[in-house]
Amino acid sequence: MRIDAALGSEHHLIRSGPYGVVRNPIYTSMLWVVCATAVIVPPWPLFLISLLLFVIGTEIRVSTEEKLLEARFAGEFEEYKRSVGAYVPFL
Repeated sequence: MRIDAALGSEHHLIRSGPYGVVRNPIYTSMLWVVCATAVIVPPWPLFLISLLLFVIGTEIRVSTEEKLLEARFAGEFEEYKRSVGAYVPFL
């Protein structure tokens, strides 16, 4: 298990399955969990703060990961980026 973002020699760019719908399906599912929590936890200000912190943290992580992917897969990743949304399908 890794804490930092890295690519190993065995990694390849996956564009099928959930990665064919969004580039970051794990972060998308985490976003849905944060939003579902808003239904259970009534104080909206707390939800908005948690949503803001989640989005900021996720953007930092995704930016780091995508720089690694761009360096490794260059044009293939750029094409993938143009055709598949980061978090929301077709956006």
